[in-house]
Order: sequence, then C-alpha cells, then structure tokens
Amino acid sequence: MNKTRQNLIPMLLIDAIILLVLLSWFVNMWGGGIRSLLSPDGIRWFFGSFVENIESAPWGLLILILLTAGAVKESEIIDIFKGNGSLKQKRALTITSVVLILLYIPLICMTIFGDILLSPFGEITNSPLIDGLAGFVLVTIIILSDIYGYISGTFSDFYEVLQGNSYFIRKKSLIFLNFILVAELYYSLIFVGILNEDSIYTNILKYLMFLIPFI
Repeated sequence: MNKTRQNLIPMLLIDAIILLVLLSWFVNMWGGGIRSLLSPDGIRWFFGSFVENIESAPWGLLILILLTAGAVKESEIIDIFKGNGSLKQKRALTITSVVLILLYIPLICMTIFGDILLSPFGEITNSPLIDGLAGFVLVTIIILSDIYGYISGTFSDFYEVLQGNSYFIRKKSLIFLNFILVAELYYSLIFVGILNEDSIYTNILKYLMFLIPFI
C-alpha cells in the first residue's frame, strides 16, 4: 500500500463520519425520520458508545487475517506453486499436506458421524461449526504455513516463526486506526436509523465495510 492510499483511506472515513453527522442533523431538522448525531441524544450516544463501538468491531478476525497473511508471505509457501521447488521444499509441502489431512479428519468425522459441532436441532446452520469455521480455516493456514516454513528452512527457529506471523501487524499498523474509524461510521449509521441492525443485509454490509482498511 503506497503512502497516498495510506493517507487517503482514513481521510475518506473521517470525511464520511463528518458528512453523516451533518446529514443526520439536516434531515432530522426537516423531519426526515432519522435521528441526529448533533441532538442531545446523539451527543450522549456518541460519547457513551465510543469505546463500545470500537470493542464491537471484529478485532479477532482482523488479527487472525493479519497473522495468516504474515505466515503465508514470510513462509514463502506460495512460491512452491509458482514453479519447480527444491527437494527440501517439496518434502515440506508433503509433510504439510499430511498435517492438513490430520487436522480435518476429526472435524469431518465429528460433522458427519456425530452432532458435537451441529446446532441443538442437529443442523449445520447456526451451529458451532459455521460460527467457528472461518477462524478454524485461518488458524489452519497459519499452522500449515509455519510448518512448511520451518521444514523448508525459511524459518530457522521459533522466533522467526513469530516474526513471520506478526509481519503485517508490525508493518500495517494504520489498519487498526482505519478499523476504529469504520466501527464508528458503521454504528453511527445504525444509530441515526439509516441501517437496521437486525437486517441480514446490514450484517453483510458490516463485513464489507470492515474490509475497507485492507484496500
């Protein structure tokens, strides 16, 4: 991400928040049916919910994505698929593939032959399997990348593994600021009434908005 884009994204998010504040005030003044962020209720909500809005952002998913991206990049596991790798890299890929199978066999068995990961009604929808699948996949990629990187020689010790995983957390700290701005913008849209928090479309929009810091 170049410096121009780094500066542009937070400025656009700040501008969007300011625009929403002014728009909510103007529309509310003319009886538009939305709440104003400049009203007494709006000011109380903003100051009272500022930290809560930030805490409600999907920080766990953000950190997992950054750790996963760092592990994949620094382990150089992608390079093996770009051309002919060395014997050591091929051996590392073979062992990594075996670990992948061993990780997912219990998951598949618990899903097909048992009901541990299913909902209380025995369904996949609204089940622990669906709720935790994204996190499990990301953690799996981190584990596999670390194993590949260590066996192939990209990582020489555990310290380098940790450094590799945290690469994007160290290099892309501005993402955290953008995440905070997106959280405030998203929950402000809900407060004024533009978005319905219970709508499935709002939930979809939520995760799309929280992808903005990665642009």
